[in-house]
Amino acid sequence: MGAGKAKSPAAAPTHKSVACQTGEFWEHVNLFETKLTIPVERSLSDENQGDPDRGILGTGTIIVKRSTKGDEETKFTCQMFSDELKLKFQAFFPDAEDAEKVMWINLEKKNSLIWDAVDTSADPMLRRFTICFDDGPQMFSFLLYGFVGNYNLVNEFLTPGSRFFSARRTSHPHPVIRNVNAMDVKLPMAEITHDMDQMVAQYGKVNLQTQEF
Repeated sequence: MGAGKAKSPAAAPTHKSVACQTGEFWEHVNLFETKLTIPVERSLSDENQGDPDRGILGTGTIIVKRSTKGDEETKFTCQMFSDELKLKFQAFFPDAEDAEKVMWINLEKKNSLIWDAVDTSADPMLRRFTICFDDGPQMFSFLLYGFVGNYNLVNEFLTPGSRFFSARRTSHPHPVIRNVNAMDVKLPMAEITHDMDQMVAQYGKVNLQTQEF
């Protein structure tokens, strides 16, 4: 690589394997990447402790990868790298048949989705992530690659009134200690649709609430 030439996130070392917590080895093939200019955000479990901006992951490059473990299993992975090539987010895409339980359209922002994901960019934790795209085609491409070219599913995802356009607002899928100075807006806690036993088997211990995160 020539001097001064920036390294692509796709070529950056992915030091943290998606399933590293169980000692499994996954190989990754990049399928799609695009630059995000709107910061990715995630929920906090304790809004009174730590840096209040720690839930802002920032901008960077989001990548869709095909992840394989020998001949046994194939999954599709989303990774997000900061502009400094630091891995900020990493999660498996949900299965198509029940994807609406953990990923849906964000009705409050255009070209945006909400994803209740187990992030394995550090120690595994279940949090709610908000990802905003610059326009519809960028979002469509991301979803199409993430859902294995399933056009019917992606078309449904983007169709108003579908199962991915839920008008029912819920709180996060993990315990939250609210900001003591914030307005007292009580929302029902979302059902944790991830199977806890399955999460432990896949990732080891999964963090649901700490002061740090």
